[in-house]
Amino acid sequence: MSISSLRVAFVAAASCLFLLVACSDSDDAGNIASDSEILTYVPADTPYLFA
Repeated sequence: MSISSLRVAFVAAASCLFLLVACSDSDDAGNIASDSEILTYVPADTPYLFA
């Protein structure tokens, strides 16, 4: 991969991440858990992912 294609891929990933964060930040009635609760939630059966 060349530098230009890496730059395009990085910009695309950054914009996609920004869109995901912006869309998940909406306070609608269906959003039961807040963003901080989702980030701090660790399932009991997958401790190796967060070690």
